[in-house]
Amino acid sequence: MTAPFRQLILCPHDPQWIPPIGDNQLDVEAVLRSVGLIATQVDSSYLERYSIGEQFLQHVNFMGCAPAVEFVPDKEQALNDAQYWHQFTFVHIPPVMTKPGWYADVTLAKPQCPQCHKRTALKVGQMYIDENKSQFSCPHCQQTSNVCDLNWREFGGCARTMISIVNVYPKEAIPTENLLLQLEKQTQIAWRYFYYHGQLISNKD
Repeated sequence: MTAPFRQLILCPHDPQWIPPIGDNQLDVEAVLRSVGLIATQVDSSYLERYSIGEQFLQHVNFMGCAPAVEFVPDKEQALNDAQYWHQFTFVHIPPVMTKPGWYADVTLAKPQCPQCHKRTALKVGQMYIDENKSQFSCPHCQQTSNVCDLNWREFGGCARTMISIVNVYPKEAIPTENLLLQLEKQTQIAWRYFYYHGQLISNKD
């Protein structure tokens, strides 16, 4: 298994939303191209991974004095070398999932219980989440809730449709309000974002 990636995830507020098909078909890739967030595929062997587009820096703000962000890979490294994919920022568009997947940066998240509204830090050995990663047992009120029903703020979320901006750090990269509004305009649904530290998202998760 490769080292985990720092990711900024964009997803609809409604975790069940997927792009419509049929007469009203919507292609997420085409939407991202139209707003200039993505360009071409990094390599044809990796169909879900895209180079950043011409308008990327107008859509994602990088905070700090001099964030170390690379947008072009080192071509001297082998494409199948795990380090190749960790050295530059790219966009990953996972396949649509059959049901909402839950992802969170558990080292930073303090989810809020929907029952008692208290927040809990997820310490190693005290995750309060079952082995199937579907249920949360609140240490405050002892009630069990679906992980997707918790308020994760910007450090977690659930969705069937996601867009991942890869190799950026929490709070360092922030999507602009204009990007979220453009996504909403073209998809007819509101979008949000959160940070995730883990493997690239797959519909096999």
